[in-house]
Amino acid sequence: MVWQSGENTIQNNKLHHLPYDAIVLSGTRPMFFQLKGENREQVGALRTDEIAPEALYQDDTTAYNFSNFVFYNQWPKTAPYYHTRNNIVEDNEVFLVMQKCFDGNAIYLSDVGDGNQIKRNYIHHLNGVGMQQAIRTDAFLKNTHISENVIYNCNGGGINLKYYENNAYNNIIADIHDIVYENSNGKINRMFIGYFSIMDVFTRDKMPPYTACYIQNNIFYKIASHNTFYRQGTVNGKLIELKIEEPNIDKNIYYDANLKDHGQSALDYYRTRGADKNSIIADPLFKDIKNGDFRLQEHSPAYQLGFKNIDVKRIGITAEFPSRFIELVKKQLGIEYDNFKKLEEICKPLKGISGKEFKEVDGI
Repeated sequence: MVWQSGENTIQNNKLHHLPYDAIVLSGTRPMFFQLKGENREQVGALRTDEIAPEALYQDDTTAYNFSNFVFYNQWPKTAPYYHTRNNIVEDNEVFLVMQKCFDGNAIYLSDVGDGNQIKRNYIHHLNGVGMQQAIRTDAFLKNTHISENVIYNCNGGGINLKYYENNAYNNIIADIHDIVYENSNGKINRMFIGYFSIMDVFTRDKMPPYTACYIQNNIFYKIASHNTFYRQGTVNGKLIELKIEEPNIDKNIYYDANLKDHGQSALDYYRTRGADKNSIIADPLFKDIKNGDFRLQEHSPAYQLGFKNIDVKRIGITAEFPSRFIELVKKQLGIEYDNFKKLEEICKPLKGISGKEFKEVDGI
């Protein structure tokens, strides 16, 4: 975990069999600069004598609530104290994390400064049942770049993006499926957060000028046809895919491997909401997705839209990593602990769960 620290590089790690998140970049939040009233744990970590007076406020009537716009007005004043900035998280392999806990992610960013990069990570085979996503940006943050990541066979969700100057491009998101769990009453529920989840920091009418968010040149490869490419939520009593008219979404490839139209009806719908003018429905032509080879064939249509090859050979531990530790892991977990076929069997999606049992989850 990196907290209130910048200019770090987290690189070439192999993170697996963990109860909670794999990598966390975290900072502070505007409400923690409140000197009176309800507050949380981080207030004690603030050296208030080193903080400009305008960044502190003493409104003891303000509830701890993200929808209260005093926090949004305060954010530009507190942002200079978000020191988790310009970090690089790249070339890491993550699988079988979130094995025990709830509300977590493989890579998680919360309330960080500008300029963080999540680049060329391979996140795969997440089978936990605790509300998870592969990559999640959360709460108050901007100017984060998520690119060249391969996300495959994960329960819950692929990428969660706050749409204030955060961008996701040139990623592969494939085979995201439901979290299926039994609640305390013995009822089987399913929860799905989307291949992509778009969440606002500001509502559009409160958005500062000249802000933008780009979701472009990504490959969405769907196997479970009852799931949607984008996260759904209820608006005016109707379940729809959320916020897709807000960011700049374009030049993506969508492909449903099992529907007859392979997702064309979904793309047509996105265009009615102002997204994906130049996106296409096409098989991206992976070399061998069934065996974990996500390189594209020479004639992949993704190249026509500007998709760049992801150098997957750079991902994971390097030859310099001590072999004795590799042998120790094999002794503890078995020699096939990272075997793709074995992970496919462990993380096989549960069948027979009706789409009508969708359970919407707020606040992700």
